[in-house]
Order: sequence, then structure tokens, then C-alpha cells
Amino acid sequence: MKRRAAPKPGAKGEVTYPDSQFQKDYPALALGMCDGSWDDGKPREVWTFSVRFKEKGCLVTVTDKNYGECLYTEGEDFLSALALVEEALSQGTASWRRFTKK
Repeated sequence: MKRRAAPKPGAKGEVTYPDSQFQKDYPALALGMCDGSWDDGKPREVWTFSVRFKEKGCLVTVTDKNYGECLYTEGEDFLSALALVEEALSQGTASWRRFTKK
């Protein structure tokens, strides 16, 4: 069976955003989730993003497997949680936590 073709990384400094509106509204988060290259052009694993709705509020998790760290943010709703993540990332105040790689 043939393997699925992996998307080819863009040229150094070239990032492809599958959702231009998301990139416009959340540029720092979108960059981490879509830029598959380090500044030197070597490949990097993009961040993953997960959402969990709770009885009251929404918890979002951003995972950076390159560094073995996660960022957790909770908001009153999905959009407020996204805004909090974007603010922390863009201002450099994100509180990343180490996790154990499996």
C-alpha cells in the first residue's frame, strides 16, 4: 500500500495558512500551528491545538512537541479562550509547562 504523500515544506520563510481568517485573527497561534520550518530552514513539528468544553467555560491546549511543552488557557467560551492564547503568545507572556514525551 502506498503511503499518503506528506505535504512538502515551503521554502524558508514561506508559510501556508489553510484558513486565512484564522491567520488574520490569531496570527501568533496560526504561525506556530502552520510554520513547518525553523528560521534556519530545517523542518519543525507544528503545534497542535485541542479544545475541551466544560460545564462552565472552555479549556484550550497548545502543544509544542519540539520542546515538550504545553500551554493551557481557560476562558468563559471558545472565542475568549482563543483570544487569551493569542494575547499570551503575541506578548511573550505564555506560561509553557513541560510534559513527559511518550
